[in-house]
Amino acid sequence: MKFFYTVLLTVFCLTTLSSRLGGESLLLESGAASATNMGWGGVTVNGKRGLAPLQVENNIEPSAPYFAEFDFKLNRAGKYAVWAQVLGCEARWVSPFSWKIDDLAAAPAKALPGSTQGAPRWIKLGEVKLSSGAHKLRFQLTGRRTHPDDAYIFALYQTLIVPAGKPVNLPKSVIDLGFNPQVNRNASDNRAENPVGNASGYSRLTGDNADPVALRINLTGKAVDVAPIWRDYSEGGMVTAPDFFIPELVKPLRPRIIRKDHCLPLGKKNADGKVELDFTRLGDSVKAIRGVGAEPIIGLEVPGVIMPRTPQGYIAPQSQWRADKEFFNRWRDLLEKSFDYLRDNHLEVNYFQSFNEPEFSGFINDPQLAIDVFAVASETVRRRRPDAKMLGIGCGDGISVVWQTFINYLGDHPNAVDYFDYHTYQASPDYYRNRLVYLRGELAKRKLNHIKPAITEWGAASSGIFHHRSGMANVIYNTETAKALSEAGLEIGCLFCIRDFPKNYLKFGLITTDGFLKPSYWGQWLWAQLPDGKNKLEVKGAARDGVNAVAFRTDDGGVAVLMWRGGERRDPVRQIELAIDNAPWKYCYTKTYLLDEDRHIGFVAPGRQVELPFAESYGETGKSSGMVLKFQMRPLSMRLMKIAPADGIRPTDANLRNQPLLFGELKP
Repeated sequence: MKFFYTVLLTVFCLTTLSSRLGGESLLLESGAASATNMGWGGVTVNGKRGLAPLQVENNIEPSAPYFAEFDFKLNRAGKYAVWAQVLGCEARWVSPFSWKIDDLAAAPAKALPGSTQGAPRWIKLGEVKLSSGAHKLRFQLTGRRTHPDDAYIFALYQTLIVPAGKPVNLPKSVIDLGFNPQVNRNASDNRAENPVGNASGYSRLTGDNADPVALRINLTGKAVDVAPIWRDYSEGGMVTAPDFFIPELVKPLRPRIIRKDHCLPLGKKNADGKVELDFTRLGDSVKAIRGVGAEPIIGLEVPGVIMPRTPQGYIAPQSQWRADKEFFNRWRDLLEKSFDYLRDNHLEVNYFQSFNEPEFSGFINDPQLAIDVFAVASETVRRRRPDAKMLGIGCGDGISVVWQTFINYLGDHPNAVDYFDYHTYQASPDYYRNRLVYLRGELAKRKLNHIKPAITEWGAASSGIFHHRSGMANVIYNTETAKALSEAGLEIGCLFCIRDFPKNYLKFGLITTDGFLKPSYWGQWLWAQLPDGKNKLEVKGAARDGVNAVAFRTDDGGVAVLMWRGGERRDPVRQIELAIDNAPWKYCYTKTYLLDEDRHIGFVAPGRQVELPFAESYGETGKSSGMVLKFQMRPLSMRLMKIAPADGIRPTDANLRNQPLLFGELKP
């Protein structure tokens, strides 16, 4: 997955800008960089490309400092003012940086006062005397930010060079990131700040009423089967090494499917200096995924080893790919060799995707090129693995021109894919449901009802760029979204992602690269304790005061109930009454797990069982036809209760025998 913001942009007209500025004035957009080791951001709005910032959003120490250089020419010598449009936050939330022109000494950029919630801000870097002719402007990050972690965070949108002393009417750009970089987006005080319907923020019921929340489950009621989508995961481009997760920590999550992109062959020089294809990453990725009991979805992205190159040896922009007459032949040949490698090593794969989010990698300017690249992959999969499932292009969030071009292409090529894959980030659960309804409708218009929707990236912590969503708020969000997707009948829904970054930068994922298990890990661990998408029972009374639940009939005749409560920390503790109707047993065994902000395990020692603290009890149900359990739930908490019949067991402890099944605040 490419790093990006959920944004809305308005792009101004450069010709109008030039006439407004007048004189020797230059506007340099980030896309004009002559050299950089930063990433390319930017989004698409209504099929149009917006501003594409140069950005850094990671904890990775580069081999050379992060920088960006721009070449420009001046017709007249003079004194010039230099302005830059950068990510506008209080200084501690962004990386410090310096700027310099030519051989002049580098100057630190002044701290940005206050905060504008991450929106781009123009700042005046300084004034400098310049001669006529060619010049070079260089930006360089000089350190990591200081709060709330020590990550590299920076974005450069545009640079403006104008004659000093003249009034400057700075260009404006409208941008809405959909989050506050300094405050958790789940805070109710910030919901009004986000007008974007598909960005984040979803309401929860809260209140001070003292009456208990009543949940009721009929154990003999009609049950339905649902796809266990909460056990599908996606590993994106940030972690490309074969050891992208720790098997002993991933296995307890009982993953069903793990999508992995960026694992096609790399180029490797042999002893003669010639570049050969190295399939190690592909083979090790398949083995690692199967080693934890899951099936892989392999992303068929074009690797750098076969991408068209410029005369200087750099990877050419997509606009130049068609000029390379041999590109598609190299692409087809590489896919054939990849399938040969998988076959020869007994690693045949049953799921493929091609390819990942072309909207954010330049194909927005030539959507047909994305389709042509996909068509080669689809034809190869159909020929080499006729029974395999093809997921199509992994479209980024939103209805982009690539999305539209692709679905129209499928109308003429109905057998090209089995699934229509798209990604959705930090959307509300209702948005997920509505998006699935819309997508099914678009497929039906084209008589493509046999193609099933898939979401191979959901819940990505895009707002985690500034405030990591690793706490209980993210656990509750993941849980509510997983429930919505299962109710919508989605077969493949991959949570992004399992493992990424060390513990001092809790951005994406469930597990850090150094083995820290975040609360989100334990939320997924609780999902994994439920039956495999079978015998789902109705829970009446849920979704009140932020309390929600799913329940499954277990093979031993009991019931497993996963409950969670959203809200805010300041919300009152609420009493819960869980009624199990038609429980045909007098005695039962109950095992209860609790997860909240005060009760989760960060590290698990090697060899130790991966399990949350729990409480267990034997007791009488009170009556043979049913039972009522009473307990309390704090806001931002989860509880899993496994209730099994224990008719042959009699409690020997008199206190246990006389106590109702009442669990309050359990201690680890």
